[in-house]
Amino acid sequence: MPRKLLHGTHSKSSAFYNATFYAWFVRRTSFEDVSCSVAQCLDVVGEWWSLLIIRDAFVGVRRFDDFQARLGISRNILTQRLNRLVDTEILRRVPYQDHPPRYEYRLTGKGRDLWHVVMAMRQWGDRWAAPGGPPLETRHTACGHIVTVVPTCSHCGEPLDARSVTAVPGPGAPDGHFGLVARQLTCAPTGYSLFMEVPMALPEWTVLVLLSQRPAHGFAVSQLTAPEGELGRIWRIPRPVVYRAIGRLLEAGLITPESVEPGLGPQRTIYTVTGEGRREAERWLGTPVEHVRDIRSHLLIKLALLHRADRDPAELIKRQRAALDPIARAVQAPSTEPDGFDAILLAWRRATAAAALGFLDDVAGRTGVERP
Repeated sequence: MPRKLLHGTHSKSSAFYNATFYAWFVRRTSFEDVSCSVAQCLDVVGEWWSLLIIRDAFVGVRRFDDFQARLGISRNILTQRLNRLVDTEILRRVPYQDHPPRYEYRLTGKGRDLWHVVMAMRQWGDRWAAPGGPPLETRHTACGHIVTVVPTCSHCGEPLDARSVTAVPGPGAPDGHFGLVARQLTCAPTGYSLFMEVPMALPEWTVLVLLSQRPAHGFAVSQLTAPEGELGRIWRIPRPVVYRAIGRLLEAGLITPESVEPGLGPQRTIYTVTGEGRREAERWLGTPVEHVRDIRSHLLIKLALLHRADRDPAELIKRQRAALDPIARAVQAPSTEPDGFDAILLAWRRATAAAALGFLDDVAGRTGVERP
């Protein structure tokens, strides 16, 4: 039996898997039954000749013979594709000659909405498949400049890319179809960056936040995290680990080179955070730690980073207290009292949880946070 191609992130029982299943021996003829707007778009314009016809329509090609001359496509295939685009209301026929009857093909409003799709494909091709430079450029009629189309948020105006958005179920999502996808995209553990395949460790987060506070080179960061440094007295991060963290953050697109340090000394590269990096740094900095054992390292580092930026830690302390309370209650009242070494371990957990709560209450008193 031919080998099946399965989506690695979906179980066979999920509705999303059933709707998007592919196999070597199955060839779809339509995506009409797939609850996915991307699939519905592909059902109309996914065939390559169709997209090339739409591309040419955007640059003013309207007549059958002109489409054929530009594309080098056979007349019967062109006829089929044009009829399909008319049937799906992407193009409309407009007569331009009565004897014999001849028609132009013009984009409808539905067709013009594909402009962003064509531009996205063109810009991808310009970047990754045009070593000699773009074969066609786009000029903004109003200002006269050559432009690149950049998607922006319709509410705040910020530029958008895959790293700055989150997929959530929409009003048209059938029950169960989103399921696992939504949970994977919106419920990343606090130790993860959505842009890395493995968890980010404390050194990466620390370096990211430091660079979000002020651009710096690796040597300057390593001085801060050395044993005698401002942060090293809390958690020492050796210089090689700092440079390794910078490499990972670069690969993830969270930081970028800004400049080279001037002067006669070593030519050190200064790094700064990207927009995504700043958002990730803020997310991590405001997230309470999940385990009592991480109070000593992760939480203290966060508090030190907030203090370094002259920022109020009150909100983080409040969230941390809320996260720690149920853990402390659970170890104080276990369902059964253990014996042997388990009893020793439970005693340690009780003591550390109580100490952590006392620490948070003390810090809360210093920062004006109301105690529960």
